[in-house]
Amino acid sequence: MTGYANNLLRTLLPYNSNPLDRRDQKEFGVYSEFFLISAWKGFGIVRSTTLLPSEEECMRYLFQVHIGPVQRFIASARRTRDFWFGSWLLSELAKAAVATLHGRAGHMLIFPSIQTADAVQPDSSLNVPNKLIAVIEGDPAEVGKAVHIAIQKRLDQIRAEAFEHISTGFNQDVAKQQINDLVEYYWVAVPYPPDAAYASARKRLEALMAARKNTRTFAPTPSSSHLPKSSITGELDGIIFKDKYPEYHDSEDIQQQKIQILYTTFGAGEAEQLSGVDMLKRNGGRTMHFISTSHVAALPFMARFTNELDEQLTRLWQAYLNSLPSKNIERVSTGVSHSFFGTNDRSIDGSMLFEERLHEHTEDREILTTAKKHLRAFLKGAAELGITQPSPYYALLQADGDSMGEVIDALAHEANGMERHRNLSLALDNFAEQARDIVKDHEGMPIYIGGDDVLALVPLHRVLECADALAQAFHDTLKDFNYKGAHTPTLSVGVAVVHHLSSLTDSLDTVRAAEQAAKDAEKATKNVPGKHGLSITISRRSGGDYHATGKRTELVPRLKRFSDMVHNQMLPSGAAYELRDLALRLKLPSNGSTLERSLLLNLQQKEAERIINRKRTPDGRLIAEETRQSILDELNKLFEAHTRDNGDPPRDNGDPLMQLSNELIVASTFAQARRLAGCDTYVLQQKDA
Repeated sequence: MTGYANNLLRTLLPYNSNPLDRRDQKEFGVYSEFFLISAWKGFGIVRSTTLLPSEEECMRYLFQVHIGPVQRFIASARRTRDFWFGSWLLSELAKAAVATLHGRAGHMLIFPSIQTADAVQPDSSLNVPNKLIAVIEGDPAEVGKAVHIAIQKRLDQIRAEAFEHISTGFNQDVAKQQINDLVEYYWVAVPYPPDAAYASARKRLEALMAARKNTRTFAPTPSSSHLPKSSITGELDGIIFKDKYPEYHDSEDIQQQKIQILYTTFGAGEAEQLSGVDMLKRNGGRTMHFISTSHVAALPFMARFTNELDEQLTRLWQAYLNSLPSKNIERVSTGVSHSFFGTNDRSIDGSMLFEERLHEHTEDREILTTAKKHLRAFLKGAAELGITQPSPYYALLQADGDSMGEVIDALAHEANGMERHRNLSLALDNFAEQARDIVKDHEGMPIYIGGDDVLALVPLHRVLECADALAQAFHDTLKDFNYKGAHTPTLSVGVAVVHHLSSLTDSLDTVRAAEQAAKDAEKATKNVPGKHGLSITISRRSGGDYHATGKRTELVPRLKRFSDMVHNQMLPSGAAYELRDLALRLKLPSNGSTLERSLLLNLQQKEAERIINRKRTPDGRLIAEETRQSILDELNKLFEAHTRDNGDPPRDNGDPLMQLSNELIVASTFAQARRLAGCDTYVLQQKDA
């Protein structure tokens, strides 16, 4: 394997054109060979590469660690616990690696640049990225091995804690092997003598890591053809013994007992096959707090019941709870609870407000029928007070720094490049702390916050403000790290409004696509540097998707104005769908002639003006002149943006009428959630602030 890997590396990086070859730079000497250190048996796939000098041993190295897998591991989730645990586990393993390097004589961390050892203690609030860079002294192989041992030790500890209360009922040997095979670990190192150029050494380090990943080895996945596969990934074998699942010949009482044991002991559903990795996700980190997607969706409704509004409604709610055995009432931990009906009970999970979730709490048909009747009575009583039913939708928010690779490269080439990188790392940690508070202040739940990455669940009535606050905090925190002259790092944010019963894996795909759309928002805009985008996708469980995308500083104020119009019933929500129908009927051709596009744009604009001019408010009055003119002004701006200033043909970068209709639909969705939650309009809220 060693000879093969060396040959493959030389093929990927030919000696004469090797980006790592710096024979003309005396401080790096002449490098004779890539050395591949094979895997340590029993710990997943451990891969490492070091580039060694041939003339004399160098005791100082630039050292990089990568821990994976990342996206695939986090995305394989059915519950918010699975979602959260995937990112938490990788962060915990990275902390173990950082703790090994921090404070050790001759070692200096660059990414992350922590100030105290307490920051990377197990279960600390800091989220550490899966990529680490440090300056080390001594044999890189020894350091790499020490880091590996620390990661393995932390993984063993997490597994032991997760399975501590589960002594029987599953194949423990297979579970352990599956978990040990989960983690991928790479390290690379390049010589870094005191007189070396940091930017050049770092460039070589990154190239070496990329080459190392391209020559990864593959360990066979332990599998048995006669065992059912994991219900979550479909890859690994299920490890819970068959007799733990309810069978058709079991009595109803036995079936109920087995279902209860599956949930409380293994964290599994009644027909859910779990692998060792799945069980680790369901049972690891038990002291952590998390909430369901249904709870986040219900928060706008729950916000109206911070006090006992009505005695009769309170009785209806209590009758509903009394119709269910206490063990069947879903609750959240006090760390993430929200006030509901004053101080009566802060721990009720919002899933209890959705009839479609009740079957998960009890299989008894009689109890289920009675509970549904009482829930309907409660929701009807709320409707009589003007409080509509809870929306089944919540927001998944993902944010990422724009062009951070360019920022890091630019800082590396400054005279004090390493120190600038360490300061950048501290600034990113500072932002992460702010981001965690911002998400919580907006009643959201952080899934992962580390560096310039944010992933969170946020209720609909607070998500627009949350996205805006995160982007502004990122800009303010990193304003001193300019690149390309006067460019300041920015944050692009993607928001996916999804159904609380939708697959988390699908929802994650949706929000990732929204984040990418936010980063692409500036591509069609002339003379606007940076990204700084915001993209919002409303994904209906039955129906199409609606996308609103643009530069954050322009899109957020526009959505707030539209939302306030709907909130104040100055604009009927149906206007958006009528404009969308018009956009579909007069759809711009993707490859039509300039004349054809110009004619259709003109026709769209005239018809849209006609629709807006004749629309009436819900109470039958014509739209107020100020409201009508505001919408027409936004419409004209969007159409003007599709025509070049110098009179050139219209751009082929979208449909302005469809853009307006989508923005109105998004704004209407937020307005409905804010009205349900009893929030003021954005304008009044800003004045009060």
